[in-house]
Amino acid sequence: MKKLLYGLKQSPRQWRKRLDKVMETLGFTKSIVDDLLYFLWKEDTLTLIIVIWVDNMIISGHKLGSIVHFKSQFGKYFKLTDLGKLRYMLSILVKCDCANHLIYIL
Repeated sequence: MKKLLYGLKQSPRQWRKRLDKVMETLGFTKSIVDDLLYFLWKEDTLTLIIVIWVDNMIISGHKLGSIVHFKSQFGKYFKLTDLGKLRYMLSILVKCDCANHLIYIL
């Protein structure tokens, strides 16, 4: 995987092709606006939103079970390190007020 990402001139292209194929296999739809934004729809309901930056991923969904299921399925294709709830992404502090359904980006 590291060679796929960092070792060759064509690495980014090959990584994206493989990622797209895996996400399609898992039932996700790629955004037409952003190449690294994926949606999972089930019965006309948005179930999961996945944002990817290089080899980092933000997973968002209404039900924890959907997130856990996605991580187990995705883990069959790639080695994962689960860092828990989102705190930082790209040096941006993220705080969640779950009781009021709010997310703060600081």
